Amino acid sequence: MQAKTKKRSILAIALITSLSICAAMATLLVYQNISTTMRIKMTVMLDVFDVDGVTRLTAIDLGDFTHGQTKYFPGGLSEPPTQFYIVANNDEMSWYLGGLATEVPTDVLVWIMIRRGDKTEAYQWEGSPINSQWIYGLIIESEYTNPDPNTQFANMYVRVDVAPAAPFGTYAPTINIGAYSTVTG
Repeated sequence: MQAKTKKRSILAIALITSLSICAAMATLLVYQNISTTMRIKMTVMLDVFDVDGVTRLTAIDLGDFTHGQTKYFPGGLSEPPTQFYIVANNDEMSWYLGGLATEVPTDVLVWIMIRRGDKTEAYQWEGSPINSQWIYGLIIESEYTNPDPNTQFANMYVRVDVAPAAPFGTYAPTINIGAYSTVTG
């Protein structure tokens, strides 16, 4: 009986060895190259925060206006604010910051004023009415494109001008803040 088991073991080893040799001796008969392409790209993300730099800004209560009135936000006062909203680039790609206001009544201008974090002088604010698209001329960097954290965010405030001819009514303008790949959009 033991001889029979030994014989089976030897046969199993021989079979496995011969199959391995056959597999190793296989010849490639034909092949086809398949070209591929891929790209690893940087992600884009922008966050808009309230003046505390932590709370996401999702709405601004513009309040009531009278004809000829201008208000600045945050705060809703008649002079530019001393605290600002923060637009942060928390991702990989650098971009230009821009804005567009929609559903704005006739004879009302909505402005965004922007100053990158490394700019601290009053004259360094840039802005324009965003009733049509406007893009800020300085790039907002990311930690991948510039290690200086002051280049990775912008301070922002909003200005609303209501002309004497603006129609009475209740409105809900939307302010769109966006990341653009070029300064021309």
